[in-house]
Amino acid sequence: MSTPDRKITTSEIAQLAGVSTAAVSQWRKRHPDTFPQALPGKGRAILFNRIDVLNWLKDNGRPIREVWSMADSIRGFVEASKYGPTLAFFAARASVNSLSDLPVPLRDEVEKLFSQPEMQETYTKLADEYSPQDMLAAADEAFARSGRDGGEYSTPKILTDLIADLIPTEPKTVLDFACGAGGTLQAIHHRFPEATLQGNDINATALATAQARAIPGNWTATWTHRDIIEAGALPADSFDLVCSNPPFGLAVNKECLEEQPDRWPYGVPSRNDDSKWLQLAHHALTDSGLAIINVFNSALHARRHGSALPAMVADGSLLAVIALPDNLFSNTAIPSALVVFTKNPDNVSDTVLFATVDAASRHKSLGKVSALDTDDLVEAYTAHMAGERIPALATAVQVPRLELIGADATLLPTYWVAKAHPPQVDDLQATITAAVNAIEPIAAVGQELDELMLSREKIARTIPAIKLPGIKHIPRPSDEDLLAGDICIGATTVDVCTGDQQRPSTGLIQVIRCDPEVVDPWFLAAIIDAVRRSGALSTGIGVPQVDLRLVEVPNINIAEQRKLGTAIKTLQQRQHQVQEQVQRWEDLTKAVADAIATGIATPS
Repeated sequence: MSTPDRKITTSEIAQLAGVSTAAVSQWRKRHPDTFPQALPGKGRAILFNRIDVLNWLKDNGRPIREVWSMADSIRGFVEASKYGPTLAFFAARASVNSLSDLPVPLRDEVEKLFSQPEMQETYTKLADEYSPQDMLAAADEAFARSGRDGGEYSTPKILTDLIADLIPTEPKTVLDFACGAGGTLQAIHHRFPEATLQGNDINATALATAQARAIPGNWTATWTHRDIIEAGALPADSFDLVCSNPPFGLAVNKECLEEQPDRWPYGVPSRNDDSKWLQLAHHALTDSGLAIINVFNSALHARRHGSALPAMVADGSLLAVIALPDNLFSNTAIPSALVVFTKNPDNVSDTVLFATVDAASRHKSLGKVSALDTDDLVEAYTAHMAGERIPALATAVQVPRLELIGADATLLPTYWVAKAHPPQVDDLQATITAAVNAIEPIAAVGQELDELMLSREKIARTIPAIKLPGIKHIPRPSDEDLLAGDICIGATTVDVCTGDQQRPSTGLIQVIRCDPEVVDPWFLAAIIDAVRRSGALSTGIGVPQVDLRLVEVPNINIAEQRKLGTAIKTLQQRQHQVQEQVQRWEDLTKAVADAIATGIATPS
């Protein structure tokens, strides 16, 4: 089966060549006779034949980024969130002589993938052109993107690198009992190549992905496919280091928890208590071993029934708690924290380190964290783990263990860091002044509605949206699918994309694409939003699913559509300005509340 011709946008050409979109525009102007001609069409995005573009880049000596070239080769065959696993499977297959050399479940996943003729053909072409290590590099890049774009089973690389940096000494044996795509084990191997690794996951596809990354990466691990909640799944007293990012908020069977009670050193946990992961890691550790486990912040409330943390504070096991920023993971915006602890320590530290990690940068459209600011944290953590005293920093503080034992206070790092740094008069005054100066009067609504006239007599007839020419429905789109003018539908919003691959809001579920020469996107977006708010698109779980057969569109000409579309667009922009003002008011209110709470504020 031949690979079908696929279309590529100007933005995708720029990414493929590692240049700006402006550079691509210059190529078109300077080489009008040789640069591929834009494909005919009425859409706003300019599209080109992908094969023609690749040939032009090669003929003109333009380097093609291997990562984008390989990911582009499987575009259309698999979802964007599966680029990483697919390229990793390719890399693993290219590293062995035959499929039988691959371990299970990786072998099963590769056989299933290659049962699609187009994937076998694509793999053969890539294997002829690239080495397994090239394909692995492309897979790692795809995993880095999937941490922002919704990839499955993948812990963000910025977090796996941080976990590796927090390991104070070289371990001999390492366990990740929820290894997912293997990113944490890979990061630990890169820092400690002599460590013996073991990875486990209940999900066969995730485990196969981890195996696939290890083979071309020239590192090995023992792999198991178990449900670690089951009795006997984890060996006791076996590992110097346990690092894991287990599922958040997983409710488990109470009867299963009550089996083999000796694996719960702090008592059988409740069904929903995430501190069960801490206890399982404790069970698997050797004496004086180290564990770094990521849990939801809700697990850090000491008064939570059945929590192991109060006892871990009292017996000296708990060493540090490090709060991570929100929007770090692709599948949730809820913040979490790394809990660092030991087992039966020889010397009990008299303090516990509480620290916060800030986002150094965020993905522009998604708001997902793309980099962490860890320099101060790692320095403070290293000193703390060496038994040194550290001064209270803006992001880290050592709290006496005796102050924590028996206390009802939360173990959230943000609480203890804030307590060590009460607001100062000058800082609060500066915040209040800045907020007041930034709050501007809101102008009354005026000319935005000049083009709008309401009439009982003149009501336009309607037609189903499905009958409009040029309408296309795209379910579960990725950012790479987006074009300017696309109508982006989320759980609670309907927006219009203002640029290629620029998501206007989070929680994207569907995209409706229309021909702007026939239907104005802002006009149609307003109609879809009105239908959404009426409840007509409800699925019973609060997630709208647009059925264009149920959306009735007033049958007016494109000029009238554009006038109404401009009105709704302008009003929406004004709404966003008001929302920014609301944020300023929140800053002001918070600063005044802090001043009152700390006793700094007094009536004049």
